[in-house]
Amino acid sequence: MPSKCAAARVSGAGFGETLQAIGAHQFQDVLAAPGDVDLSAHVDFAAIAQAARDNGAATFGPVGQGDFLDALGIRDRAEQLAARNPGVAGDIFSAVARLIDADQMGTLFKALAIMPKSAVTPAGF
Repeated sequence: MPSKCAAARVSGAGFGETLQAIGAHQFQDVLAAPGDVDLSAHVDFAAIAQAARDNGAATFGPVGQGDFLDALGIRDRAEQLAARNPGVAGDIFSAVARLIDADQMGTLFKALAIMPKSAVTPAGF
């Protein structure tokens, strides 16, 4: 089952319609199966962060998805899951590699946190 999350990629402005849905490793209609496909969009992180700061918020990032997930402990969690489920350990490590490796999704997708001005740096940043 897909992760049912929205991700953003690219740090500069995109042109045209950039909202995309991916399900079963193929492009899907973004409205056909809400919650059952992964959504992504080209996002101008610099513009969003600047607008947030101009309105009194603190921003953290953007950081690459690989660095973000590494900072949250994805490798340790994968080791724990693999130890408890040795029959699927290869699948677990393969999935982690897809999410964090620079030549896969690790640098393509980014994370940006927008928080109150008084916030401490959130986990992952």
